Amino acid sequence: MVMARAGRVLLLADGLNEMLRLDSEGARRRANDWQRFIETYFADPHNDSRAVIASRDQTDYDQPLGLPRVEIDPLTDQQIAEFLRAYLKEEAEAALSAIQRLDLLRHASNPYQLSILAALYDSKMGDLPHNRGLLFAEYARWLILGEEQAGHSWFHLQATLAALAELGFEMQAQSESTVLSTGRLQDLLPDQVLLKGESTPTPTPRQSVFHLARQAGLLIPDPTAAEPDAFKFSHQLLQEQFAARRMLARWEKGDNLSDLWRAPRTHSEMPAADTGRWDPLPPPPAGDWEQATILAAGMVDAPDRFVQDVLAQNPILAGRCLSEGTAPINDETRAAVRQALLADLSDPALHRRARLHAGRILGVVGDLRFIPQTINGIQVIWSEL
Repeated sequence: MVMARAGRVLLLADGLNEMLRLDSEGARRRANDWQRFIETYFADPHNDSRAVIASRDQTDYDQPLGLPRVEIDPLTDQQIAEFLRAYLKEEAEAALSAIQRLDLLRHASNPYQLSILAALYDSKMGDLPHNRGLLFAEYARWLILGEEQAGHSWFHLQATLAALAELGFEMQAQSESTVLSTGRLQDLLPDQVLLKGESTPTPTPRQSVFHLARQAGLLIPDPTAAEPDAFKFSHQLLQEQFAARRMLARWEKGDNLSDLWRAPRTHSEMPAADTGRWDPLPPPPAGDWEQATILAAGMVDAPDRFVQDVLAQNPILAGRCLSEGTAPINDETRAAVRQALLADLSDPALHRRARLHAGRILGVVGDLRFIPQTINGIQVIWSEL
């Protein structure tokens, strides 16, 4: 810390959203330790040492650390094109056309997701997976398939995917940490899985699955973890994609998943917002299963039925399945989601944080009250006042 006090340290800490969930006093103390550490070594305005802590977004992690908050701009269209030219060379223009045609530009504006799009672009087909759920599912399959000729003593693509789906689901269900010791991680892996369409289970040797996932880059060591020999999924969205696979398998069996989809809505359920008097109200607290559900909506074979089941528990999350998960639903389901969000927006029984968020999502999904019309050759929105 001598160098920090001497103004010679630039601390870059990424993945704040992958810290312990702040639903216990111990976890909250850990965040407070970070705040005191920053205040002790990096808060002196006359000291050139700086600290930068990165997270996904406020809804993922809203514990205040006493730092000014800035939002990193997404990549511009020009930066996306430059990346693709550097990565794909002469195929860059065709890949960019596929990204635009599939309405994936907003995903391409994220550097990590852009790198996946570039890796998965199929020059022969000229196509890409058309939403995040399918994108990360294909990426995971692609990584494991790359190990097929590597001489592993055991290799089974579908069984590995199913075993990692159970691991991702169990890690997501713990709500504790995305980093686990090797022993704990292998304990959570199943020793057999029942694949779709088969009547007998397929063995999944835990050490073999772990080794295969590690060699494929799906599981990576975390040298910053408190315990030695600790691993995590190489990206949080990969863990959530595997959790989404298991969620869908349970849903298809008829399991009741309503507890995974519920969120605080009423005045009695909503926790106090940790904001200043003049700060805007934040969205309702993020649940552990939101991203997995959004990814699942893009992966499921029966998206209308899935979104309708989510809608019955959480209209906001159902709306996000459309706006973020780009679930390929029919007009009837889309209208039902819009109507439910509109009803939430004007329901005094709901907390205003829930009502505000419903309005935000409705604006993206499409507000039924503001439909463009063409009058005398001019497109207008004719609202009732």
